[in-house]
Amino acid sequence: MSPLVLRLASPQDFAAIRALLVEAGLPVEDVRPERIPHVVVASDDAGLQGCVALEQLGSAALLRSLAVRRTARRR
Repeated sequence: MSPLVLRLASPQDFAAIRALLVEAGLPVEDVRPERIPHVVVASDDAGLQGCVALEQLGSAALLRSLAVRRTARRR
């Protein structure tokens, strides 16, 4: 098992992020490519394992669309 790497999402991650959110039973209607710069992903050699979006609200941020692939939980 390779280590997880946290990074900002890129446009190439869009399809994998949507698929992970669908797998987690989360809504994807407002997930759009232009929001990708506000998404942090966790990935390893097997691909995308988790994601979370940040919606900035003034000096604070709201965590949105937090999902972790079932097989990557408790790592």
